[in-house]
Amino acid sequence: MSAPSQGGQPTTAATSPCASRSAAVQAPALTVQAPANAEATHLTSLSDAASQYDLPLLIPQTIPEGFVLQDIQYNHTVAPYPQTDFLTVCYSSIDGHYLQVQQGFPLPAVDGPFGTSYAYMPADQRGITTILGKDAYWTRGALVERPDANGSGKPQLLWEPGSLRVAWYTDIPLPDVSPSPNTEAASDTPGIFFAHYTGYELESDVLDLQQLTAIGNSVQPFSP
Repeated sequence: MSAPSQGGQPTTAATSPCASRSAAVQAPALTVQAPANAEATHLTSLSDAASQYDLPLLIPQTIPEGFVLQDIQYNHTVAPYPQTDFLTVCYSSIDGHYLQVQQGFPLPAVDGPFGTSYAYMPADQRGITTILGKDAYWTRGALVERPDANGSGKPQLLWEPGSLRVAWYTDIPLPDVSPSPNTEAASDTPGIFFAHYTGYELESDVLDLQQLTAIGNSVQPFSP
């Protein structure tokens, strides 16, 4: 998914880490855009991830049959810039589909009505469900930038079909970070919201909302 934008402007889509590895994905998906000073590390196991991730590792206990662990990527900014700290776990199926599990901060799809990844989606391509007793915001598809058909020279943001995502806040408090769009006070402007906790997001190109909700409700602290 895309990082929160400044001034309430919607952001455009980029390929999710797990989607880029999936042969079955044709439509755009969203991903967190890490800053230039963020280090990206590929890890070999969940135990390795638990030892290197700066926050408590939460992992689904229920993974759909046919999906296996494919990749783990850890993105974090180095001191003195601790504004990014998120972990991506990719599961893939034999027929080329994927399940992506992301946690940490920032995860802008968690921002619900205040966030660009939610507020600018078509009304029938977004909604709210409940996961682990919390509001979880789901979206389907992506906003992509296209040339204005009227020839104004200004690009338009258009919705295109794509993967399903559902995201919510955990009970894990954010570390002490510098002010940024995901820690400022909520306002009437989409893109500015208030968060004291890390986010959690599930994304898939093939699983439906009921399946992602079941996976989300199975999330627990990792135990080797």
